[in-house]
Amino acid sequence: SRFFNNELSKHLPQTKERFALFNEGEDGNDLKKRIIEKGINLKKYPHLLSMCCKQLNTDENEVLMKFSTAPVDIEFVETLLTKKNMRTKIKRNTPAPTVVTLPDDYISPFENRIFSVRELARLQSFDDSFVFLSKRTTGGPRRKTEVPQYTQVGNAVPPLLSKAIAIQIANAIKGID
Repeated sequence: SRFFNNELSKHLPQTKERFALFNEGEDGNDLKKRIIEKGINLKKYPHLLSMCCKQLNTDENEVLMKFSTAPVDIEFVETLLTKKNMRTKIKRNTPAPTVVTLPDDYISPFENRIFSVRELARLQSFDDSFVFLSKRTTGGPRRKTEVPQYTQVGNAVPPLLSKAIAIQIANAIKGID
């Protein structure tokens, strides 16, 4: 069977590496604190290492040393990470957080990427047969006239919640406890 709305985002290598920095259940603030307090080995993240060397205008050995020795300078940590701190790597085998309209708020615990529309729709209890129309995502002024798929999923009342409420209303009308 074919799944609809399951297109994966094409992330840049440094974005995938940045997602890999997160531990499951960790958000941007936790990650920043961990790096400051414990340091990090950037050898495992060549694209981020290269980016830090360019932005900090220093060589690889200097950057590796600065990041491996705690406490790590906040300027270095902010160069490594983005300004977006609301990102969280979901923790598997725990209840999912509330699905929101911005797809890059959550990172998959299984791969270093954001979730597809279909994956978020599953978290919202949509059956796989449900197809979301419109563009996957939009930005800027187009958000006023278009409702992208991620927004449709994030703003939806979960179908199984709707069903549970409808059953209780029907039972109340029928006088069933």
